[in-house]
Amino acid sequence: MNFKTYRLIYIGLLLTIIISIFLPFSVISKGQSQNIYSVPQKIEYQVDVNFTLTNLYESNDYYFKIARLNDRIYDPILDYSIAPYQQSILQYNNIINSNSESFLQKDQYNNIYDIFNTTLEPDQSVSLSQKYNIILSEVLFEDIEDYEIGNYNMSSMIFKLYCNQTEPFFDRNDPDLIFASNNLTGINYRDNPIEKAEKICNWIGDYLIYDDSLNYEMGASWAYDNHRGDCSEFSDIMITLLRIQNIPARKVSGFLLSNQPIQNPHIGQIWNFSTNIGIDSLPFIGHAWVEYYVDNVGWIASDPTWHQLSDNYFNRIDFQRFTFNIGENFSVPLSSNFYSEFPQPYKYTPNSLANFNSEYYVNIKILNTYSIYPESIPYFFALIPISIFLLIIIIYRLGSSQNRQILTNRRKFKIDKNPRITNSNISKVENNKPSIEYLSLNQLSNVSSQIHTNYYQYPEDNHNNFQINELPMEQSIKNNIVYQSCNFDNEEIRNLRNQAEYLNLEILNKDKEIRELIGYVSNMQSQLFSYEKRKEQLNQETYNLIQKVQSTENSNLQLQREIAPLYSEINILANELKSKENKIKKLKQPKSVMVPVINKNLSNRKIRSNTESSQEYVENSENSSRKLCPKCGAVGSSLMEIIDRNRIISYTPIIIYRKINKCKKCGKEF
Repeated sequence: MNFKTYRLIYIGLLLTIIISIFLPFSVISKGQSQNIYSVPQKIEYQVDVNFTLTNLYESNDYYFKIARLNDRIYDPILDYSIAPYQQSILQYNNIINSNSESFLQKDQYNNIYDIFNTTLEPDQSVSLSQKYNIILSEVLFEDIEDYEIGNYNMSSMIFKLYCNQTEPFFDRNDPDLIFASNNLTGINYRDNPIEKAEKICNWIGDYLIYDDSLNYEMGASWAYDNHRGDCSEFSDIMITLLRIQNIPARKVSGFLLSNQPIQNPHIGQIWNFSTNIGIDSLPFIGHAWVEYYVDNVGWIASDPTWHQLSDNYFNRIDFQRFTFNIGENFSVPLSSNFYSEFPQPYKYTPNSLANFNSEYYVNIKILNTYSIYPESIPYFFALIPISIFLLIIIIYRLGSSQNRQILTNRRKFKIDKNPRITNSNISKVENNKPSIEYLSLNQLSNVSSQIHTNYYQYPEDNHNNFQINELPMEQSIKNNIVYQSCNFDNEEIRNLRNQAEYLNLEILNKDKEIRELIGYVSNMQSQLFSYEKRKEQLNQETYNLIQKVQSTENSNLQLQREIAPLYSEINILANELKSKENKIKKLKQPKSVMVPVINKNLSNRKIRSNTESSQEYVENSENSSRKLCPKCGAVGSSLMEIIDRNRIISYTPIIIYRKINKCKKCGKEF
């Protein structure tokens, strides 16, 4: 095969290697919108859903509404395909022991539900079984330019459902939230919707503290006032701030495979979730996140809760979240209540005394992976050195094939010292003699080498009649050699020799560039390997830190539970102590009051030294007519009362002095 054939083969091999290396990294998809989203990874799952309710006492009626895992690749309101967040195929659906055939309900948000009811006697059961094949994709929106974003139609159905109205947990008329959206997030009027959404998402991560102790959804206003919340509040406040900026946004709810990013998904991996937690089952990890709408782009998913932890969940969603519902204000059978997050599965009985057992069980198994994890990791790391080795060989062969061809031709076309030039030979090649401007690169190199050799070895020969020796025809056919003879003058020979030297220099330069490229590729490969190892280390450190934080939080919670009774006892003891202090204070109060009062009264009075000065006579006493002098028997006005201020009977409530009676006739004191 000649040089061109080798080159085509090598180029084909090179393209095959490049495609095989980079194809697993990304699958670029494009819907009817003009913007491109990437799907770096996607996982195919088999999902088995089983719901069973057993009645335990008396006959009771039950009503059920159970959400399906919808196929989320098409939006009927927008009437075009959206990013493939969840591709779902229902393979099996069966309801046993219902009163009538179940029916499907599709709400205004395109969510689908199985609705059925039944009447159960004691120990009777009703069950629902479903089987899905579901593909969950990691979807990433990035590098969207301003000119790719369209203009909103604020009177469209999208705005009526997801923007214009104030909802119970999305109060877009709250002045505090309006102030936060316009002033605290850093948004300015030049920002496009995606830039506004990014600033809001980043601000929420800095403003709110994650709190998983909330039992009920509190809403955006409560989250703003209290600076905390779980995934519901994170989503509520982001949706509300986006709607204030006239950007349609909605809540997406479902459950997660794990509360941490899955590092190593593989075929055959299994999860079991149940409302009745056991040895072989895990509790459901309910979760809520956000999708916001950008005209000409579509619905873009973001998770403000996870973005606070990992800082890479804006305009990105992973492949481990199963979606049950989008939107809000969900209705349930026989109830006037509306739920912002649908209670999955919903069951209702009008008998408040009904006694039953129920279990909602979901089994999930990985059927296939379309990513570099985990099976393609060995393939990937094995393919890189093999591909680089083949690439080096190909580059080397491409650079050296021409030199080898020239050397081969030199060996084949040896020039005799005494070339036999005959008329027959000249006539043979004269008609087939190519002109110099139509010589190929191969022919030019061959002729140049031949001329160069003959010119310097046989200067006495006639250069104007240069001819290649004939070889026997059989040997020519065997070696696949085509003989050509050309007549050139000295100037043409020098030009051809100069061109040959120039080509040799070019080949040397190309060889140097190839060696430099090989070194550069090796260096980049080393850096890539070190980056991958560092990434794994950081992921492991992050995982360890999260585990430590969770352990610390659990310890803190346990300590709080242990401290709570002690606080209660302390409060009881404090109340008792306060009560006793009050009693002591009351008992001590006379002494604390008596001394100042006595001092004050005594300081304001002049105490005389004799007895008369210390006595105060009271004439016309009311009781004087009733008293009788024990000595002379005088009564009435003959008797008088004397207040002896030297003798104090009592100090409370005022100072009370001793009183004595004195007879004016005989002077008897009694």
